[in-house]
Order: sequence, then C-alpha cells, then structure tokens
Amino acid sequence: MDTAGKTHQIVPPWWMGPSIHIDKEKKKAQANHKNKTNDSSILQVYTDGSRINKKVGTVAVAPQIQSAHKGFMGPESEATVYWAEVYGIFMALLLIATYHQYSKAIIFTDN
Repeated sequence: MDTAGKTHQIVPPWWMGPSIHIDKEKKKAQANHKNKTNDSSILQVYTDGSRINKKVGTVAVAPQIQSAHKGFMGPESEATVYWAEVYGIFMALLLIATYHQYSKAIIFTDN
C-alpha cells in the first residue's frame, strides 16, 4: 500500500492545540500579564528552570491554589537549564491536570 503524499492525523481533525502568545515589547507583555491574571477562573501556573551552585533545578508554582512542585535535575555536568525549563512546563501540565475545577489554565514561562 502506497502512503506517500497522504497526511496522517495523530489527533482528531477538530482538536485545537494550546495557543502560544509571545509579546515583543516589555510594556505589552506586562499589560497582557496583568489582564490575564485578573481572571480568577483561569488557573495560573508559573514555571522556571535555573542553575545555581553547579546544580540545575526546576519549579512550577500555582499561587491561586497554593501549590508548588519542584525538581532537582542534577549537577550542571549532567543537566541543562533548557531541560529544566521544559520539565517545569511538564510539571505545570501535571499540576493543571489534577485541578478539574478549572476549565482554563495559563502557563507563564520565560523560555
């Protein structure tokens, strides 16, 4: 069977993925953040990955529900800040998945 040229759907065609918005100007980013955080019906999660004292770590924090998840990725010789940033977003998604009372969520990340 020849499948060349065919597009295969890995998700249903009606599914819409998450929207991603990146402001190019600092003032616009600040105004957009303030606007988004005024809506208490949206679960807000902040993430960060960082390196300090030759160690790499990550965190996902949701102030509304007073929840934080943190992780140690390893020494800087074995882990990168970029991996920590991605893992922080993964932890945010896990956190969001456990709070079903919110129908919308937003993840604020810096990378």
